[in-house]
Amino acid sequence: MISTLSMPRIRGDLFGGLTAGVVALPLALAFGVASGAGAAAGLYGAIMLGLIAALAGGTKMQISGPTGPMTVVFAAILISMEGNIAMVMGAVLVCGVVQILLGLSKTGALVKFIPYPVVSGFMSGIGLIIILLQIAPLLGAPSQASPTGAIFAIPETLMSINFQAAFLSLLTLLIVFLTPMSISRILPSPLLALISVTLISIAAGFKVPVIGEIPMGLPDLTLPLFSMETLKPVIVAGVTLALLGSIDSLLTSLVADSVTGTRHNSNRELVGQGLGNTLCAFVGGIPGAGATMRTVVNIKAGGSTRISGVTHAVFLLILLLGAAPLAQNIPLAVLAGILIKVGLDILDYRFIKLLKTAPKDDLMVMTAVFVLTVFVDLIIAVGVGVLFSMALITKRVSSQARVSIWPDDESATSRMQGQVRVLEIQGAFFFGSTSRLTDNVDQVMGTKVIIFNCSRIPFIDLSAVFALEETIERLKASKITSLVVMPPQIRAQLINLNHEGLPSQIIFPDLKSALMEAEIFTQPEKSPKALVPGARILLVDDEKDFTEMLALRLEERGHIISLAHDGREGLNLLREKPQDVVVLDLRMPGMGGLEVLAELKKEFPSVEVILLTGHGSEESAVQGMRMGAFDYLLKPAEFSELLDKIKAARRRKVSQEERIRQAEARLISPRTPQSTDLQHQEN
Repeated sequence: MISTLSMPRIRGDLFGGLTAGVVALPLALAFGVASGAGAAAGLYGAIMLGLIAALAGGTKMQISGPTGPMTVVFAAILISMEGNIAMVMGAVLVCGVVQILLGLSKTGALVKFIPYPVVSGFMSGIGLIIILLQIAPLLGAPSQASPTGAIFAIPETLMSINFQAAFLSLLTLLIVFLTPMSISRILPSPLLALISVTLISIAAGFKVPVIGEIPMGLPDLTLPLFSMETLKPVIVAGVTLALLGSIDSLLTSLVADSVTGTRHNSNRELVGQGLGNTLCAFVGGIPGAGATMRTVVNIKAGGSTRISGVTHAVFLLILLLGAAPLAQNIPLAVLAGILIKVGLDILDYRFIKLLKTAPKDDLMVMTAVFVLTVFVDLIIAVGVGVLFSMALITKRVSSQARVSIWPDDESATSRMQGQVRVLEIQGAFFFGSTSRLTDNVDQVMGTKVIIFNCSRIPFIDLSAVFALEETIERLKASKITSLVVMPPQIRAQLINLNHEGLPSQIIFPDLKSALMEAEIFTQPEKSPKALVPGARILLVDDEKDFTEMLALRLEERGHIISLAHDGREGLNLLREKPQDVVVLDLRMPGMGGLEVLAELKKEFPSVEVILLTGHGSEESAVQGMRMGAFDYLLKPAEFSELLDKIKAARRRKVSQEERIRQAEARLISPRTPQSTDLQHQEN
């Protein structure tokens, strides 16, 4: 706190705020005039939003106020509502409230997911709109209401040029574009143009359109009004302003982060912007957002805390209270020249330079958003751009998905040839890539076992799960057994989706265990049904009544049951006599289920474990599966479901043991020729 209030930092904040205020003054006047609400509305918005956003926002050094995009949309709303200021301020009020709700609902971070071509096309479109709308004022004619109108009015405007206004515009453009940086650091070129060209106009007695009277003093309170008949357009307009202002502000926050090396709080920033715009509605100010140029100027001049933003707002307030009458003779042509520079600065030259080398998909998105922004509607442009980008990204991701089949007929061993096929799915497995699965399944019809290897997919969605389930059902109808390799992290995704439609007995954690299971299905004499009787099952649960009843029901089906009522007792029983399957409760006093599982798998890796858990501890169950558990069930579990899982776990253990025995036999047989002869005699 002491370092924050140190004199060097305070001096930097005061100088940064004053510098930003000097830059903001001509822009506030220009945006106010361009909006149709008047220069005073631009000042009111700059003061109110600049002050509140500085105090309550999430970017400490950000300067907020009227911006090009917000002014363009506000002007369109004012025209659509036929100049009804009370109704328009109702839309500004809705804008502020929506921004506050967006911040409180923590949606601020979503701006990072807007594709860059969308932002580029949008901002470049805004820049062109500002330029087109200032062509008429630049030449002394009234401003047009829309970019299209401005284009069609160019011939008429050229036929009736006010040469005095055109001369002032030319001087303004020369000053804002050609002023050396050494001078601009002391006196920003927009302010230099505003003062010098206005003085020239007054001294020469030019007859050109000017700002006109600006009320001196504090603004009167405005009551935003709208009725049930006008509620829908007011809400639509307010939401449009809110979305645009949020995007504009958070993009500026990202710029501030990159310049200062800090990190902003996006959700708090939205709340601060919302509070500021809400109060703008009550003082008749035009809404705004975080302003990139003013923010960077503030930072470069030494601003680093909220004091700089407050200083900027107080400076503008002092000018409003004491010097407002001095601004009434500012020519509109001067403001038009300043806004032409603003429009050109908004154009995304970085993307424009890459037009020849940029990917075609990005170019299509950028062009579509640009055209829609200029000639249709700003929010429609962003919406279409995002949807277009999503469709193209989906296409790209799905094109990278691969489904390969192995072994092929030439490389397959005699044991597997024509009986077991593996369909290996690589890449994202989602709605855009499910067709690749169904297309490849048709190529392996006629085999005995198909293994769907999902071990190399980064994620899976419900569309892919449903497609897999439907494929398995189709194969089942054709007498083909399906097995699925699905690592614990992918199963965890299904749990998060609240979907576990795939039977647990066909799901395996790795390809090796699935292949061992497939081998059993290809050998009739070792069919799964013959492997399950007399399973040795250990029940570990502190609920005695539950375990004793479960033990009785399992014993009725020929299984050999051991009981333990805590984890330590269960481990001791395992050390005394071998077990095939352990049914383990996760929540027990003393040694917890996961702790028991870890020690059990360390000492007895071949023993399969089924976890029992309550609804509140599913995450622990998923963690247990990552540690090597076979599966889990929610209490109270259906006995038939538990029995199926025990059978599947027992079958896996037997198949693993059989595979190990075969591997050991292959290792021994080459070294002992006599054993080979014995095997031939036995056969």
